[in-house]
Amino acid sequence: MLAARNARRVWARSIAADDKETVTGVQTLRNSIMAVTMFTVACGYIGARALPEILLNPDWVATLNTVQEHDPITRNGGGVPLLQPAIKLGVALAVLFVSFMSFAQSGRLYSHVGFMLRAVSSNLRPDHWTFEVETLAVLDMAGFLFSFGLRLFLGFGLLVFWVIGPTALLIVTAAAMAGLFAVDFVPIPQSIDLRSLQQARG
Repeated sequence: MLAARNARRVWARSIAADDKETVTGVQTLRNSIMAVTMFTVACGYIGARALPEILLNPDWVATLNTVQEHDPITRNGGGVPLLQPAIKLGVALAVLFVSFMSFAQSGRLYSHVGFMLRAVSSNLRPDHWTFEVETLAVLDMAGFLFSFGLRLFLGFGLLVFWVIGPTALLIVTAAAMAGLFAVDFVPIPQSIDLRSLQQARG
């Protein structure tokens, strides 16, 4: 979200401008790194353990083929899917891998931000070394990669249902879109008077 990105920029400038806010900055970055690490571990476990066991298990593949033969969308065409379950799972695994790399890179960049924020206000910094613009750019990229990886992770969940059949994919996609609209859209309550808040700040 644009508001979140702008808030991160203001936060970074505030932390860099006041040495007393260093602890707050470290705690905030730690929370971000913990969230990224949690998703990275989840992606790694699913990609290294769960999916390969299904891809390499003939019984699972046979069961998925049977389920697809009775799918309401494809059964009138003979129940033969265009892509085999193993190929669909391979696509899902590729999406999961990109999500894993996005989370890993986001965690790497968040780790750099802590050093860069301290360097901005350090008295030991040479005058010709400037870090503020670079810090904001790294922070923006870290936030973007986290959001990108999270959406790919959600897309991976949809692709898992694609393996079951197009009907399952259609139903789950509609439910996921409705759910995301409900939880990802943050309306501003009408009871909040923005003018009074601005006057209070002034």
